[in-house]
Amino acid sequence: MIKSAVACNSLMDLRQFKNTCHPSFAKWIAQAFPIPREAPLISTVFLFKGTDRPYIVHPMEVGKIVSTMTQDEEIISAAILHDTIEDCEGVDANVLKEMLSARVAGIVSQESEDKSKTWMERKSATIERLKTAPIEVQMIGLADKLSNMRDIDRDYPVCGEELWNRFRMKDKATIGWYYKGVREALREAFAETEAFAEYCSLIDKNFG
Repeated sequence: MIKSAVACNSLMDLRQFKNTCHPSFAKWIAQAFPIPREAPLISTVFLFKGTDRPYIVHPMEVGKIVSTMTQDEEIISAAILHDTIEDCEGVDANVLKEMLSARVAGIVSQESEDKSKTWMERKSATIERLKTAPIEVQMIGLADKLSNMRDIDRDYPVCGEELWNRFRMKDKATIGWYYKGVREALREAFAETEAFAEYCSLIDKNFG
């Protein structure tokens, strides 16, 4: 039986999970979760691209969005861990297979970009991949981009055009091209879902 990705509801839960999981995940958790300094578990906290929001908010939100489209535990676990192969030192498909399952490892692998490529090469490849990817991979792709668009929609009115300086690609039009490309890649499969409707609405609002 799969060992689920854990949504920790207390400091005790987090400590217990950290102490029993793979060392690479322990490091990721320690850096990602905001733990009070008086309960020392971490030395630094990852913040989301130029904000004061802990990075862990993003993967947990992606998992929550996916849970509105499926109750499949492995897909939700993969959603929460979708960035780990791409962004976490020491985490690869074998680690995910050991900790969770071969299916979760496969889904996360398909969600991961090749960071040796340029931004344009990576994003073009993602758009093309999503057109024919398995439904569970498409689902996580939609949830990931919807979470990103929620952040943009929240921060754009406050930061204005300075917002785009947070990103590797700093040109608003090109960033918009990417999110619109993902939208078209996923339209056929998700046109009737609330998540896709919200995604389209936020793209129209922020990119026109």
